[in-house]
Amino acid sequence: MTTKTHRLTIGTKDETTVLIDRPTKSKKTDPVLILGHGSGVGIHHEFFQTIVPLITDLGIAVVRYNFLYMEKGNKRPDQKPTCFKVIAAVLAFAKSEFPDAKIFLGGKSFGGRMSSLFSAKSPDPDVAGLVFLGFPLHNPDKVEASRAEHLSDVICKSLFLQGTRDKLADLLLIKSVVAGLPLAKIVIFEGADHSFEVLKRSGIKQDQVYMDLATNIAQFVKN
Repeated sequence: MTTKTHRLTIGTKDETTVLIDRPTKSKKTDPVLILGHGSGVGIHHEFFQTIVPLITDLGIAVVRYNFLYMEKGNKRPDQKPTCFKVIAAVLAFAKSEFPDAKIFLGGKSFGGRMSSLFSAKSPDPDVAGLVFLGFPLHNPDKVEASRAEHLSDVICKSLFLQGTRDKLADLLLIKSVVAGLPLAKIVIFEGADHSFEVLKRSGIKQDQVYMDLATNIAQFVKN
C-alpha cells in the first residue's frame, strides 16, 4: 500500500486533509472507496489504520478525509450543509484522481450516514454504491428508525455491515430497514459492537472480524 496526503480546499477559506491509499500494484481501473470517519474520531483512528490496508490488499483504493470540525480540532460535528460541502469536494477530487474507476461512498458510523444523506439529496450517477461500517440508526436509548427515512431516495446499491451488539442499531430494526430497500444488502457480524470489537470470551478472533469486513467490502464493490 502506498499513501499520499493532500490538502483539499473546501469552499473559499477552509481546507481539510485527504489521504489516498492505493494498492501496491495499483491499476487505473481499481475501484475507489471514499470513507468518512465517525463523529468522535478522525482519519488516523486505529480502526481505519487497521482496516484500510486490508481493503487495499484486495485491490481497492481508499480515499479518507476529515470533516471540517475534526480538521479544526472541534468536538461538535458540523451541520449537514457543511458536511455535504466536504463530501462534494472530496468526491470531485476522487473523480479527477481516478477518472477510470468506479467510485463508492461511505464511512464509519457518522461518515456513512452523512454520505447517504448527501447521496439522497444530490444523486450522482457516478457513485456506484454506498458502504456503511455500522450505520447509526438511532440513539442508544431511543430505538426508532427516523434516521433511515432518506435511504429510500438513494439511487445506488448499498452495503450495511452491522454488529449484533451495536447499541446504535437494533438488529431486528436495521434488518427491517434494509429489507425495505431493494438495492441494499446487510451482512451481520456476530458478537461485534458499533466499533466491530468482539469480546474475548466470545471466541471470535478480532483480526478475523476486520478481515471479514474487508472481504465483504471487496465483494460488494467488485460485483
